[in-house]
Amino acid sequence: MRRLRWAVNLILAVAIAGPASALPNGRPGATADERQLGGLAADQIIRQHGLVRDEALQARIDAVGHSLTRYVPGGEDYRFRILRSDDVNALTTPDGEVFVTRALMRAFRADDELAAVLAHEMSHVLLGHTARLLTEPDEERRVPVRRHGRTRYRMVTVTSEKKKHWEFEADETGLELLTTAGYPARAMERVLEYLADEEERDEARHPSSEMDEVASTHPRSVDRLIAIRRLIREREGGRDRESTRERYWPDR
Repeated sequence: MRRLRWAVNLILAVAIAGPASALPNGRPGATADERQLGGLAADQIIRQHGLVRDEALQARIDAVGHSLTRYVPGGEDYRFRILRSDDVNALTTPDGEVFVTRALMRAFRADDELAAVLAHEMSHVLLGHTARLLTEPDEERRVPVRRHGRTRYRMVTVTSEKKKHWEFEADETGLELLTTAGYPARAMERVLEYLADEEERDEARHPSSEMDEVASTHPRSVDRLIAIRRLIREREGGRDRESTRERYWPDR
C-alpha cells in the first residue's frame, strides 16, 4: 500500500558516532553531530530525488517558511527546498533543513495548507524527534505470514509505537505554531483530511495486508485527523491543556 503521510522521514546512508541530542529548548541542531548528520541526510535526499529549480515555487515556500521561522528559537537555521518527486511527502533533517516534494506543492496550493505541513516538519525539530531517530530503538515483533495456504511466523523490525506517537506530538506543536503565526487552525485539519481521503482511496484500490499494517512507519492519517479535530475543539472551547506556546516560544 502506498503511504501518503508526511512525516519525520530521513534517508540515511551513514550513522554518526555518538548520540545527537536536541537542545533543551527545542532549537534546531546546534551540535556538531546534528549538523554533520543533517548534511549527510540532505546530500543523500538530494542525490536520490534531485531539486526543483523553479524561482516562483522556491519564493513561495521561502515566504511561507519564513512566516513561521520568526516564531521559533533558532529560526534562521531552517532552510526550505523542493524535491523532484511525484509522491506527496515532506522530510526534515536534525539541523532544520525541510524538504517538500513538488507533488505536495501541487496538492496544497493554499499557503495556509503549505504552512501547516511546514509547521509539522519544523515541530519534529523543535521536539527533538529528528535528533533521536538513530538512537531511539525500533521494535522486534513476531508476525504471521501466510503463503501457499500455510501460516508461518517470522521476526521483523518495525517502527516503535513511541516513534509513531511523534506524529501526533508534531501535529499538536505544529498546530500551535501555525496559529501563532496567524494561520487558521482549520488549515491543519484540511491537510489531514486530504491525506486521510487519499489513504482511503488507496486502500480501496490496494487493500493492505496484516504485514502492511505491522510494517507501517506512521499512524493512520484518519487517527491524526481525529486527534487534531479534538485539539481544535478544545482550543475553541477555551480549555487550556499544557501550552505548547509556553514550552517552545514563551516570549511571543
